[in-house]
Amino acid sequence: VDGLAVTAAVWEEAHDYHRHQLRLHALLAHGAGIVTGLEVIASDPADDNVYILPGIAVDTAGQTIILREPRSFALGRAEGLVQILLSYGEGRPAPRNGAAEEGAPLFVRAEYALEATPRPPGTPWVELARVRRSGRSAPVVNAPDPAQPAADEIDLRYRRAVGAAGPEPLTVAVCYADRQPGDAHHRRLSH
Repeated sequence: VDGLAVTAAVWEEAHDYHRHQLRLHALLAHGAGIVTGLEVIASDPADDNVYILPGIAVDTAGQTIILREPRSFALGRAEGLVQILLSYGEGRPAPRNGAAEEGAPLFVRAEYALEATPRPPGTPWVELARVRRSGRSAPVVNAPDPAQPAADEIDLRYRRAVGAAGPEPLTVAVCYADRQPGDAHHRRLSH
């Protein structure tokens, strides 16, 4: 309304309401999990690093997490069952690009964290992959059989996909009624 005093408290309350509604919609309509991307692949040559490709997820609190660029992530000395988790966070209000000008406007940055842990934390998260490491220095590789990953292979079976399904495969056949099956114009197309 014209003349309404918009203080920091009023602004925060209004935005909190809209953020809360967006998180509720994300959780109730779609659920927590990976919307798109966020594939986890082994380093080549194999070592304790994995690469996480760009993508989008919704955590267990309904917060949207966006990874814009590929990211290398070291599992370090973790041993046994290791879950690779992605979580959302926000930075403290700070001037853009670290500007130290007096009175510069402050911005809150959306951030994410990657963690390798034997069990999920008490805070919201999204599981990207698991690895059952046989030793602290065991190299991690892609699983040749994703349905049955072995020790030290990336296990993607516990990822939860919540994004829209891709298009169904379509098969098309082109038949010419006036041709014989052996003619060059008789062919089957598949996609």
